[in-house]
Amino acid sequence: MITVITRLYGDAQSGRGIRERLYRQGFPRHALTLVTPSDGDGVKALQARMEGALVPAEAAKVYAARVAKGASLVVVRATYKPLNAVRIARETFQTSGALDAGLEDEAFRVKSPPDHAPSILKDHPLFLTLPPDPERDVRPLSTRFGVRLLSHPTRRDSVLR
Repeated sequence: MITVITRLYGDAQSGRGIRERLYRQGFPRHALTLVTPSDGDGVKALQARMEGALVPAEAAKVYAARVAKGASLVVVRATYKPLNAVRIARETFQTSGALDAGLEDEAFRVKSPPDHAPSILKDHPLFLTLPPDPERDVRPLSTRFGVRLLSHPTRRDSVLR
C-alpha cells in the first residue's frame, strides 16, 4: 500500500518550492508530482493527470477545479523511502502554508501499482561500480608497474635446455 498525500498551493512557484524541499528531505523524484495548469488543459485533462499520480477520482475532481483557476497541487507517493516518509511529508506540508481544499482528509491509502522492475536498486543502477572518470588510469595494474601480465613463450632450441 502507498500513502498518497496531497496539498494545494496558490501558484506554481510555491508548489515547486515545496516539491524541491521534499526532494532535499530524501524523497525520490519519481515519488513527487506537481500538477499545474498548462495551456489548453481543461478540468478533465487535469483530473486525468492527477489520477495518473494515484490521486483518487473524487479528490482529483475537487482539485482539478482549483488547479484550472491557477493553483498547483503537490502529490507525494510515500512508501518506505525515506524512512517515516508519511510523517516527514505531513510535517513539511503542515509548515508550508497550503490552501484549504475543502476535503476532509488529504492523505489516501491506495494499492501499489505492479512493479515491473524486480530490483531493489532501481534508483542506483551503478551501485557497485565507480563513476566514469576521464582522469583515472584504466590500464591493468601489471602494465602500470611495467610487468607483463602474460609473457610470450620463449623459443626452445633443445629439449635438454
